[in-house]
Amino acid sequence: DRPMFHAYVRVGRCAVAASKIVLDYRATARASTDASALAAAHARGGETLRAVCEANGGVYIKIGQHIALLDYLVPEPYLRALRPLFDCAPRTPYERVREMLQLELGAPVEALFAEFEREPIASASLAQVHRARSLADGRMLAVKVQHPPLQDMLRTEVGLLAALVRVVRLLEPSFGFEWLVDEVRLNLPLELDFRNEARNAEKCRACLARRFGERVRVPRVHAQLSSARVLTMDFEAGTPASDAASVRALGLDPRGVARLLGQVWGEMMFVSGWVHCDAHPGNILVRTDGRGRVQLVLLDHGLYRQIDDDLRAQWARLWAAVVLSDESQIRRVTRELGVHSRRMEKLGSGLTFTLVAAMLTAKPYSAVASGSLDALDVRALATDAAERAALASDVSKYGTAIIEVLESLPRPLLLLLKVNDALRSAGLRLGARPSDTYIVTALESLRALRGCSGSARARHWATRPRAQFSLLRARLRICTYLLAEWLADAWRAVLARTSV
Repeated sequence: DRPMFHAYVRVGRCAVAASKIVLDYRATARASTDASALAAAHARGGETLRAVCEANGGVYIKIGQHIALLDYLVPEPYLRALRPLFDCAPRTPYERVREMLQLELGAPVEALFAEFEREPIASASLAQVHRARSLADGRMLAVKVQHPPLQDMLRTEVGLLAALVRVVRLLEPSFGFEWLVDEVRLNLPLELDFRNEARNAEKCRACLARRFGERVRVPRVHAQLSSARVLTMDFEAGTPASDAASVRALGLDPRGVARLLGQVWGEMMFVSGWVHCDAHPGNILVRTDGRGRVQLVLLDHGLYRQIDDDLRAQWARLWAAVVLSDESQIRRVTRELGVHSRRMEKLGSGLTFTLVAAMLTAKPYSAVASGSLDALDVRALATDAAERAALASDVSKYGTAIIEVLESLPRPLLLLLKVNDALRSAGLRLGARPSDTYIVTALESLRALRGCSGSARARHWATRPRAQFSLLRARLRICTYLLAEWLADAWRAVLARTSV
């Protein structure tokens, strides 16, 4: 059985890489306790992991991309090694693409499209996209074609990969990534069925149109030219939303793009509950709407999660509490969510909540508790070596506790954390301030809580006087911060003009 043979080869590569990394760490621990020796072991481990992801392709690249976003969990050398995977994807030869179109759509390419470009304009871990022209009206189309080996991967090796991860956990108890394999097992079948992606796109368009109108575009799907492994959509041009230089070249403000990103995903997470969970840079384009305003184009609708009313309200309360530095509320919501870390509880009863807040903001809990919104500014991660070193130290110190938190989180929140990581990464690249990122998300959470229309339990919490006072206090604090920021910017502008 050829697919099974290739599955064993790929899982064998993973086993060899895992053994190499584990043995390297053990040898390093015996030889030296120096931080530089550990950093070198991290760098070697990152290169080994990237090499196996590139060699195996497909879903392994997607897993590597996911790990590259886990800056609250994964040491910095791993992040540096894995980030190139966002630009590394397999390409299916044109003849295989023709065969796939014939098989899935029942006709040769020439009978389906007026034109079809042989070279893909984009390729990702699961599929590649070709530009084509419609036979019906001549409009430009984007045809997404799944890479052929992926169905074989799904059938043969996700279970084998899960078994390997369990074996590695037995050998190295601090390696707790079963949750990541569980997510792949749950989500990959949905992502590989492009009919599901077409339904998700239509529902996303309906959910966002009410508030954002033409500021957010979702490509229209052509159902008659689509199937489980081929998806044909209107072609939508744009530049990657996290490319600050390209955004400026369009005459747009990168900070405005960051704010709109926060508003759009805030609407999804806190209001509709229908959340696009693959918000990495290649899936969001930006352009002008014809009137000089920012317009987003949302691509790749394969991975969504419906968040129920109670969980939406809890997630919104957690965000509001973090921005308000409300320790009792952060603690309470963490407990309600059932999140627990034995390692943190050994340090002090109930201290799991401090780690949850730190993971949400990529900042130490002392920054959350300080009461200063400026303390949540993550731009220092891009420019301040000491800040990056402090984060790396925390990741190393609390790595096991972080894994325990991830294992105990309600499953949908794993994807919301992934979204949070992706948006924070985009904000960093766009040079966004806290007022463009965390504060926008907090305002969206407060808006949802103020008009809470979810479950009876959520509505009951929102109508309590203490809750209403907390919401009002949070809004006043945010408004005060925004006013102070505006006055500081105005003063700097005056000083700049007078100094010329």
